[in-house]
Amino acid sequence: MKNLFVTTWKNYFKVLAKKLTYSKKAVEKGVDYLIDCEHEAINICEDKKIQFERLPISETDRFSGFHYYNFKKICDGQSKDFEEAFIMEICLYYYKKDFNYDPEWEDTYNNLISHASRKTLGFREGLKIAQKKDKSNMAKFKQMFKNYLK
Repeated sequence: MKNLFVTTWKNYFKVLAKKLTYSKKAVEKGVDYLIDCEHEAINICEDKKIQFERLPISETDRFSGFHYYNFKKICDGQSKDFEEAFIMEICLYYYKKDFNYDPEWEDTYNNLISHASRKTLGFREGLKIAQKKDKSNMAKFKQMFKNYLK
């Protein structure tokens, strides 16, 4: 755990130093993607008359795989920066609220990277769902979220 903490902060300083191969526009697209997912999740919760708690980004390995694949499609930089900084920066800005940072961003990032490194069955299933061309990403996310609430 200590190693993961040091790695996260090393990557955070890399982002601050701006020695990255991806664009800010790609990060904004990643954050917008999560915001779109959040809006869909809120609508589903309202329809079911239940309280929306939070967007499941890395709560399960299946969601991690799904979001990982979509982040990979959005990233316009080199693969070395993808896990080290791109995903971290998306999590960081998604959780930023009124110039305050929710510490949950770090847990989300670490969980997602942990799921990606272990490549569990659930993670691979999430990747497969995201790769299917049969529906839009939001339609696939909505179905996953509805199943998650059951």
